[in-house]
Amino acid sequence: MFKAFGRLWLFIILPLVVLLYPSDYNPINSLSNWLFQDRVVNTYQGTFYLLEKRLNQHPQSEWVEQFPDITRNFVYDIKLIPTNEASDSEIIVENLKQGKFAYLDDDDVSVLARQVSGSDLSIYMYLDIGEDLDTINSARGPLTLLRDELLTLERVQWGTRLAALEPEFAFPLTLVPLDGLKLSERKLQQLQQKGITYELSEERYTILYISLTEQELLRAGPAPMPGSIEKALVAIFSMVIGALSIGMILFLYPLWRDLNKLAGTASSFGEGYLDRRAELGKRSIVIRLASSFNAMADRIENMIKSQRDLTNAIAHDLRTPLSRLSFAFEMLDHDDVSEEDRRRYSRSIGTSIDTLDHLIQQILALSRYSRAADVAQFSHSKLALALQDATELTQAAYPKLNIGCDISPELHTETVFSDRRAILRALDNLLGNAVRFAKSTIEIDFVTTETHYCLRVSDDGPGIPEQDYEKVFLPFSQLGNAQREISKEHGLGLAIVKQIALWHRGTIQLKRSNLGGAQFELCWPRVQEHKVP
Repeated sequence: MFKAFGRLWLFIILPLVVLLYPSDYNPINSLSNWLFQDRVVNTYQGTFYLLEKRLNQHPQSEWVEQFPDITRNFVYDIKLIPTNEASDSEIIVENLKQGKFAYLDDDDVSVLARQVSGSDLSIYMYLDIGEDLDTINSARGPLTLLRDELLTLERVQWGTRLAALEPEFAFPLTLVPLDGLKLSERKLQQLQQKGITYELSEERYTILYISLTEQELLRAGPAPMPGSIEKALVAIFSMVIGALSIGMILFLYPLWRDLNKLAGTASSFGEGYLDRRAELGKRSIVIRLASSFNAMADRIENMIKSQRDLTNAIAHDLRTPLSRLSFAFEMLDHDDVSEEDRRRYSRSIGTSIDTLDHLIQQILALSRYSRAADVAQFSHSKLALALQDATELTQAAYPKLNIGCDISPELHTETVFSDRRAILRALDNLLGNAVRFAKSTIEIDFVTTETHYCLRVSDDGPGIPEQDYEKVFLPFSQLGNAQREISKEHGLGLAIVKQIALWHRGTIQLKRSNLGGAQFELCWPRVQEHKVP
């Protein structure tokens, strides 16, 4: 179970980590950035066109001086810088020189840049200024209150006052000199223009700065303010992974338990305990597999039981002719046996050999039709003509019986898809059974419905008790055991007919005929192609 859980965990969690973890290798981030860049270029390319047009109204030597006035109404920062200073990447610089847009990061802020045609200067537009302003505006109020609080005191009291105020805040408050501050050029420019700025620490926390004097700043932070939410994301991500892991365990454990039960049952069944069955709950995921196993086990058990009964019956039927052969040969060895007795014992030997041959042929036929259907034996043929010929041969062999054959008119010309040899054997066995018990009349009917072909053989004999309808189809089953001892029949004829019906995915039924005796009806589906079940 643990190996299965580990594999499933790896297959689900690792792709989830790759897709959700914020990194440069994240395919979702890469796709998102690509789509975002395309949208940004489409949004701002008109702005770049107008800015370039305004710059071209002035001499190129005045562009740097005029640019702040041109962009004075923009909320976000826009700079005009030499193209070679736009990026450390030679590829980006080369793209800018070719007049292409470049999307890059500067101090954790997304920037869109493009070189002005006919110059070596590029317009540098900061796009994340909205988040930048939100951070500054959200901190301006509390920092201004702190600054006003300090400015009401003497300079020497500022440190003491900050130490007293710090417990009221969730972050440190310190005084720092401007000269020792390592801020980017953009952040220093922001501090000069707005009197306040911020930066992100290595842990992605926000550190705020506000001017107190020309050379001294108030530093607040690192603070849990607008900036990073990595820890929250890690916590949420951990909860998601934990929930998925618990869900997988809840899913896998019942599956593992039921598969172990099924494996144990299959192992016991393979060792010979044929009565073992898989017992699982109805809501088990593998209940269909267990049901299929139980159905297979039932078929195997029944087949082995049938084979055991068949073996016992074969042994019984072999004993009588073998005993006769043994007795006949033993008597022939005596010198005082008369010539008439010798002829009688010789006839007994011949009869016993014929009986053994017939038994073997019947067993081979039963074995053949007990296997899965062989599609090579099936073909389209005019079965009606063959049935008529078989009826005429039987009539010739039993002239005292009236044997009729009624075939539906459409079947005289229709080709029937079947194992022709097997159907004729079934008819022969049914007729062999009928001529033994019929008084005077046997009727054969071959008809068709929308879905099936049906072959019926009826006689006017004594019939079969209804309680024996199923028994007659069992191998070596005969209703009259006394007759069995004096006849070469072995009770395999109807068993073979039943297997032929199954061979055709059909059925064999025993009914009371209109003639007063028994009626056997063999039906199989009308199909264009035979599909092996």
